[in-house]
Amino acid sequence: MTTAPHQRSGELSNAEILLWQGKFRRTFAVVVGFGTIALKWAEVLSSDSVVARRIGTHPALLIGLSLIVVYLAFNEAMLAMVSRRVEAESGAIVTAVVADMTLLFGVMFVVTPPAEYPRGLIVSIFAVLLTQF
Repeated sequence: MTTAPHQRSGELSNAEILLWQGKFRRTFAVVVGFGTIALKWAEVLSSDSVVARRIGTHPALLIGLSLIVVYLAFNEAMLAMVSRRVEAESGAIVTAVVADMTLLFGVMFVVTPPAEYPRGLIVSIFAVLLTQF
């Protein structure tokens, strides 16, 4: 079965968008993620999270760091796949958004005090808007 030209065009656009946004996703995760972990490790920012109360601050920060590294590896694998195929279905966009939200809320749960959770909702809105852009 052949794909209609207008559907194929959308898949090419999706691929271009994911490749372009992948750079921003990577930069955001590295700068904000590692920067926040470093500031919390140095005790400049509070690390009083739900997880830190159970296992300790530094182990919780290491879990947050691991989440960021896994996200970066996933992002690179997805970008390599999209680049190799030169097309992406809408499922790839949904997967990217789910990965963004998983990273954001996972790291927040592990390293952020519960009183700061509303900030995560604000950041998640920007992540979705970036994808829609």
